This record gives sequence, structure tokens and C-alpha cells, in this order.
Amino acid sequence: MEIIHSPLAGAVVQKVRLGAEGMALDLRAPGRSFWVEIVADGKGLRLRGGEGKSTPLGPCPDQTLVRYARKHLDGAKFLGVGPSHVDFLTPQGIVRLSLLPHPPLPGKIPRFVPRLSPVAEAEGLLPSEDDLRDAAATHTPPPEPPSVAAARGDLVRSIEKEKKRTVRTLAAVRGDHEAIAKARNDADLARYLVLAAKAAPAGTEELSANSGVEGLGVVTLLIDKRVSPQRALERVFTRSKRLGARESFVMAREAALREALDVFEGLRIQATALTSTETIEQLRETFRTLARHASTTAADRTRSARSEGAPRLPYKTFVGNAQREILVGRSSAKNHELTFRVAKGSDVWLHAREVEGAHVVVRVRRDEELAPEVLLDAAHLAVYFSRARHEGLVDVQYTNVGSLKKLPTPGAVVVTREKVLAVRVDDARTQALLKSER
Repeated sequence: MEIIHSPLAGAVVQKVRLGAEGMALDLRAPGRSFWVEIVADGKGLRLRGGEGKSTPLGPCPDQTLVRYARKHLDGAKFLGVGPSHVDFLTPQGIVRLSLLPHPPLPGKIPRFVPRLSPVAEAEGLLPSEDDLRDAAATHTPPPEPPSVAAARGDLVRSIEKEKKRTVRTLAAVRGDHEAIAKARNDADLARYLVLAAKAAPAGTEELSANSGVEGLGVVTLLIDKRVSPQRALERVFTRSKRLGARESFVMAREAALREALDVFEGLRIQATALTSTETIEQLRETFRTLARHASTTAADRTRSARSEGAPRLPYKTFVGNAQREILVGRSSAKNHELTFRVAKGSDVWLHAREVEGAHVVVRVRRDEELAPEVLLDAAHLAVYFSRARHEGLVDVQYTNVGSLKKLPTPGAVVVTREKVLAVRVDDARTQALLKSER
């Protein structure tokens, strides 16, 4: 019994594609993927192949054969290919998949119908047990040396150990994220409890007050009873500020760790497919280099985030109508700094009414009246940088900075001589303003 041998003999069949124009195979050898196609053209059958995956063919005329091929040939071993057939080694023996030509119509490309049969039928012979045993021995890879298996296992374990260490570190970083989010939420609640803290007696464990905000209602916060309620709230604000300053470091660290996990998983998959001591040692050296690089990258990102966290202006700057600069506070503490340290008494101050949001300031001279279009630009930014961002119609309060009185709570003010502008949000205007940021 003759079998046409192939350099890819022993490769695992990942997929068999059958079509009216021919057949295609996706094969997998250690560390590499290949495709082989036998297709019909005007001259008959044409064989071709390459690395990667094959392309889909036209529909197969025999769907029963397609189902059989998927069931029995996917996962079989590739033995060889002939001018119009491919041989496989399956648990049931050697099977040949042939393309049988049909007489072409005048001027048409010949069509070929796939046919599956035992090799014995194709050759006119009955296979003996010795035939099958010899074929299996010929195409089965030789036993792997114990030293290769040991080296590969050691490398895989090293990679998995590094992955576990990275996962533990990533879990700790996620814990930092949760702590930052909780501290920020506690500080948001604490702003509604300043008056309640003044009236609460020493030893209070829980503060509660009506926020006056629709949908929020009564807010409650557990505090440290060992200090006065006012001092406990100060600690809440301080903790939020301290942890918030670390947020950029935490995000940089998390990004580096996620990248490292992807790298290690790719190395682990490569390691499991290696079959020689030389390639295993090469990958081991690559792993060591990438592990050092991942650690260095994480440290570099943290240092970069720290340098980016250097003192900066307490506001963002946008350019509105007539090239007027509009200043928007970055946070509650920065709102306070923008309004009472940067802005002048004649400047116009805006804020989304009765919702939390950024302070917005437009610089105005004492004898100047702010143009309506500039005021509307500033109002759109006040809406966007507030909790009313997704509403269609929002009231925005505005006045001169000189008409504001500051409160002890960061960002909290008392507004006198208030004017209100009902803003019907124009998304196009908002997006144009956001793109103008300097």
C-alpha cells in the first residue's frame, strides 16, 4: 500500500473544508499553522499551500460527507497528499479523501466531487493489521527525551509562577482602586453633613442629613467616634484628597500589570509546544528578559505618573465664542482655589443649579458686559462638568465672583444676586468647546 509522504506528516488536522471547487485543510504542527488546498481550475486539479489558515471554498454538493469529515477527520493526523487526494490516520485506520472529476460542460471549469474512502478501496487492496501498524509507526513522532519534557515543564512552571505573582499584585492594585472610590464617595456624602456634624455631640458614630437633592434623599455616613464629628469629617476629606492623588499611580501600575499578564500567557502557550532543549532555553531567556522588562515598565509608568502629578493649574482652559477663555475647576478643592484665589470680583461665575459640578469662570473687566454667546458657551461647560450632564434642559446659576461667599467645605459657596439661565443643551456646541481645550 503506497502512501505519499509529506514533510507535514504527523501534523494535527484542525479543520477540513470541502467545496465544489476542491478541498482545504488547516493543519497544526508544534508552534506553526499551515494550510493545504486542492482546487479545480481550467486545467484540472491544482495543489497549493502555505502558513496560516485556508480561505473558505464554495458549498460542498454532499453535506453528508461534510458532516462525516467534521466528525471523524478534525483532530486526525495528516499523512500525505497526492495529485487528487489527501491521506489521514484516524483511530479507525488510514482514510483517503479524494476529488473525483466530473465531465465539464463546454467552456466551463471542471467540477470535482469529494469522496471519502479507506486507502484499500482507492488502491484496490485490503489493508492488513501490519499495514496499519506500519503506517502508524511511520507517521508517529519518535518518543520525546525525558530531558526535553523536564526542561519544558520547568519553564512552564516558572512562567505560571510569575503569572500568579502578577495576579496577586494586580488584586492588590484593584483593592487600591476600591479604596480610592470609597474615599471619594465618602467625601461626596460628607459635604451634605457639615451642619449635622456641628450639631452632633461627641462620641457620635453616624451622621445623617437630608441632602436636598432629588433622587438622593437622606445621606448617612459612619464616622470615627473617638474624635469630634467635625474633626471626623475633616479626616474624611483629607483621606479622599490623599488617596485621590495616588489614582494616576494606581492606574499606571494596573495597566503595566495587565500587559505583563498577556505577555506571560503568550509565553506559556509557546512553551507547551516546544520539542527541543535548544528552543526551550531560547524561550527561557526570552521569558527572563520580558519579566525584567515588565517590572521595569511598571516602575517607569509609576514614575511617569508621579511626574505628571506635579503641581498644575487648578482649572482647565477652553476657548469659547470670540476666542474668550473659559476656566473650569478640576475638583472640589480646585473649584475653591479657582473661585477665591484665581478669579477676580468682576469675573462671571457659573454653576449647574442644585447639582454637584465644577465652578466655571469667565474673566470680565469691571466696565464690560459679557456677550450672550460667551455666556451660553460657559453655561454648556457648567452643565457638562456636572451631574446633570445627560439632561436635556438644565438651569445654570451665574453671578459675579464678588457676590459669592465661601463656606468651610471645599467647593461650597453661598450665592447672592443670583441669575438663572435655562440651558437647552446643544451637543454639537459642547463637543466643539471640549475640543478647544488648551
